Amino acid sequence: MIEIDVSRSPKEWHSTLFGKADKNDFVIFYDDDDSYIWFTTQYTQFLIGIGGFEVAPIYGRMVKSLKSFLYQVNLCLPVGYRVQAISHALYDLLLNFETEPEARIIIWNDADYLFKKNKKAFVEIFDSMIVASYGNRLGRTTIKEDGTPYKVDQRNIFFFKSENKAEVMDILNTEYYQPYEEIYKKIEFNIVTLKSISDK
Repeated sequence: MIEIDVSRSPKEWHSTLFGKADKNDFVIFYDDDDSYIWFTTQYTQFLIGIGGFEVAPIYGRMVKSLKSFLYQVNLCLPVGYRVQAISHALYDLLLNFETEPEARIIIWNDADYLFKKNKKAFVEIFDSMIVASYGNRLGRTTIKEDGTPYKVDQRNIFFFKSENKAEVMDILNTEYYQPYEEIYKKIEFNIVTLKSISDK
């Protein structure tokens, strides 16, 4: 379990998340809305500012289905086409690296909104994101034009209210299908809690 002190600087948060933590996706739980908003807005701007990161913020309260999620991702990740509202299109989009960034971060704000409203759609999207990022970190899913594998530090950051933690943890314990290995496999996550400013 990782604890982030929201009163500290984005540079310190980044050092904890990307310097000390394992190379996994992040699932962040929080209690205080104001501290969460401060953290996600400041950290998103920090990632954009330091360079080397392709950053795609997703605004969760606007996500009601796979279609609305795809609409946002399609306008965040640099591609030159509009995707269809089907799960395979999402997976293909997540594997696309036209700009060949060093790292890609997808930040799903208020992920628990869809989680509570439409769990089936949430799981479908979540699975694609987890499998795509895991495969890209290992360099097993995307092949460049010269035939060599493309390896990128692709991470997802998911935000949930702490009250949903037990249900979310059940999903994290799932085995995910790895198409390049043709096996089901458990994927590890970095579990993070935000220490609210009011806790100081």
